[in-house]
Amino acid sequence: ERLVATGQISREEARHHPQRNVIYRTIGDKSNVEMDTWQVQLRPGDSLLLCSDGLSGMINDETIYQIVTNAPSPQAACDQLVAAANQAGGDDNITAVLVCIAATA
Repeated sequence: ERLVATGQISREEARHHPQRNVIYRTIGDKSNVEMDTWQVQLRPGDSLLLCSDGLSGMINDETIYQIVTNAPSPQAACDQLVAAANQAGGDDNITAVLVCIAATA
């Protein structure tokens, strides 16, 4: 992800890059933990997918988008995403959490 963020490689190249699973930061009992943080403005109807590289490394962004937008529920979307990643090879642990921002009344 770091190489993509700095423009050194494309997202597609990152899927097969030999350093795609290198861990640059950890969270533990170190007193000085460095984390990446950012803010986004979420609106009613938006969805937020939190997933491991076991999912994002196996299926492309367009497939993820299609599954998330066409699934009848967040649980169904996650089930379909995990199934798609497994079908694509599933060579890593797969985690997916889909948060849907409800429309206001």
